[in-house]
Amino acid sequence: AMAAIRRFMRCRLTGREAEIPAGLIEIIDALQDKYAGRTVTVICGYRSPELNGALASDSNGVAKKSLHMRGLAADIRIDGVRTSALRDAAKALRAGGVGYYPRDGFVHVDVGPVRYW
Repeated sequence: AMAAIRRFMRCRLTGREAEIPAGLIEIIDALQDKYAGRTVTVICGYRSPELNGALASDSNGVAKKSLHMRGLAADIRIDGVRTSALRDAAKALRAGGVGYYPRDGFVHVDVGPVRYW
């Protein structure tokens, strides 16, 4: 199952894969469970340094040392769930970082230290 998750969360630019910690999958699963199994869309999982660099050069909102580059983060949305509600549910888990991107329609979750932006 973890091999399939690595493949699914691979870098969209290079196709490279990274180890994805079970804790990140557990965060996403807990959020999906909260919303009665609605479809979760993973916008971005693992990012190669090349993809992260390209994104960082286009936006001030992309960290140069993003946890995405270590497979420790995902940007997600859930069908039919307001981004603000998803943010609040993710924060309530107190399982890692939560970033709120309402203009782009997604929430960042990671298994790093608990923090919010």
